[in-house]
Amino acid sequence: MTREIWSEFIDAHPHARQVVLRIPPETSDLVPLRVVQNAARRALKRSGAQGYNLTIYRMSGCEELHCAFARGEDAQAFVLALRGEASDAPDDANRTVIDLDDAVCEALERLAGPPERPRRPPPPSQAW
Repeated sequence: MTREIWSEFIDAHPHARQVVLRIPPETSDLVPLRVVQNAARRALKRSGAQGYNLTIYRMSGCEELHCAFARGEDAQAFVLALRGEASDAPDDANRTVIDLDDAVCEALERLAGPPERPRRPPPPSQAW
């Protein structure tokens, strides 16, 4: 899938359904948001979701990963897979907010699977 700029995606899909994965402030040091974003991207790619975009948002006092979906069915399936239950109706902004707790993190890891490419080994240590 071609990566699209968040604002262009939202402009192209004004009725996009959003799922917000929120990291509570007390655990933000334990769960790096970039790791969550990479896992969500892998999970969505594996799920076959069509028309989605991800962005990191840090302005509300806690870190959030915003996932926008062109199709509401893809958003609902993502929420169902993370929570194990259907989501409540989205709020006025057409979004569902999920706090990342242990159960949601485990579900996301399970959906994402292993990274697609093996990581490069670290450079040899310069310590003697």
